[in-house]
Parts: sequence; C-alpha cells; structure tokens
Amino acid sequence: MKYLLCLSLLFSYSAFSKDVSCVAKKNLSEVWHKKTEVQLGTKVLFGSIDQFKFYVKNIDDSRFELEVLDINTPSRQYASGDGKEINWTLWSRKALIDFNCEH
Repeated sequence: MKYLLCLSLLFSYSAFSKDVSCVAKKNLSEVWHKKTEVQLGTKVLFGSIDQFKFYVKNIDDSRFELEVLDINTPSRQYASGDGKEINWTLWSRKALIDFNCEH
C-alpha cells in the first residue's frame, strides 16, 4: 500500500512539472545554458546578463511564460507561447541579448 502511494505521488508530481532548457546569448556568444524542472504555477530564475534577470513560469501543461526583469529601469517584459519554444531578444547599441527556452 505504501508503495502505491509513493508511486502515485511520483507520477502526480511529474505531471505538474516540466523540464525546461534555456540558452542565453550576448553578442551571439553563449553566456549560459541551463536545464531545470519548473513546477506548475511556479516561477524559476534561470540567470542574469548585465542588468537583466530571466525567469520562466509554468502556466499549465503546455504554456510557459518568460519574464525579463530590467533592474535598471525597473521594468518587466514578457513573452509567452503554446509551442515548444519561446524567444526574447533585445537589440541595442550596446548589445544583442537573446534568451531562448524549449520545453
């Protein structure tokens, strides 16, 4: 009986979380590549580049949201989608920053 309870908890946990892999690039060079599990309804900090912090939120089974916090302004930018991939790009005179996630 305990075995069945543990097994059902394991399957229910995995049903509400997804593996997400994100790559951050600055001026076309990879800064970091991180893969982590994001649980349903939670927001995970993936990393930062310059004044930007990058978060990923698991909205539901197939939708994710990217949140980019600019701590200098302070302001937030969002990108979301139903597909397997979500992208955010900043092009300025100082840098080209690209943040790409797949689930």
